[in-house]
Amino acid sequence: MHVLKGMKLIAAFAALVGSGVAQAGPQVTVVFKNNGSSEAVYSPVDSHETLTRSFAKSAPRAAVPKGETDSYVIQGRLSPDASHAFVRYRIGNKVCRFKSTYVMTATRSARVPKWIKEATASGGARCDARIISVNNATHAWTVEFVMR
Repeated sequence: MHVLKGMKLIAAFAALVGSGVAQAGPQVTVVFKNNGSSEAVYSPVDSHETLTRSFAKSAPRAAVPKGETDSYVIQGRLSPDASHAFVRYRIGNKVCRFKSTYVMTATRSARVPKWIKEATASGGARCDARIISVNNATHAWTVEFVMR
């Protein structure tokens, strides 16, 4: 009896772990370009930014020297229909908050993928975000964030 309960418990755990892997959303490759006058510091503040860092396959560099680029991959784990990258960089008082999201939307007749990008500047920063590529088969995408 105890062996049967143990086997059921192991099977249930394996099913949960397996379903978690199947729930992964598409990955986003983030390309951050520091076109500013000095080093840009990666500085996550809110829960979305912290979650993004925890989903990174390789962590973003803590600091990106002026004129350099950092690239990393974020693999969403919450839903196959949504994924995101929320990052924040700081150069002195200048701050850029970047975000890019993927959402599978439903219409009456079809499911349609949608990719969104946004850059919010403060402290005199100039920030740009653009989606530079999309894989229509896997829905993975590459977004470029530029700070000046």
